[in-house]
Amino acid sequence: MIGLTLREWAFFACFLVIRILICNFAERNLNPKDMKKLITILIIVVVLATLVLTCPDKQRHVEAINDEFITAVDHQMNESYSSEEDGDEEDGSFEEGMRLVTSSVVGGLFKGVMEQQLMVKNYAVFSLGQVNASEGRKTLSVGICNHVFTLVSSDDLIEQMRESVK
Repeated sequence: MIGLTLREWAFFACFLVIRILICNFAERNLNPKDMKKLITILIIVVVLATLVLTCPDKQRHVEAINDEFITAVDHQMNESYSSEEDGDEEDGSFEEGMRLVTSSVVGGLFKGVMEQQLMVKNYAVFSLGQVNASEGRKTLSVGICNHVFTLVSSDDLIEQMRESVK
């Protein structure tokens, strides 16, 4: 039992609480007031267990931030290429190929940097993705219910990449 992960402990505790409540319910007749308390406790236990079991890990944070960064790079590249377009169809397909190659290379580099620099703090029901920046620790993402929300704009991510490379 000592080597259990947080998720396994949460599942085990949820199972025990539900088992105890069901056994107590089966042994005695409950009045409506006690029944409401029992249902409230069961709902709270199930919600907390669900939050603990679906808390995203570091890999999910890295993927979400990397997806946001690739979107930002694609947007900047589209703006720069659209201002230089001259209408030649052959050049257009070449430029599209260059965009794909560039975004995948830059995205791979950024993902490697994020895997090294991103610290994910797991608070059981949610997690925070943070990096050390020049002005202190900066929160880039919040994860809850198997979903990661990025808190930084695409411009901030590009600036963070530039600082990391220096």
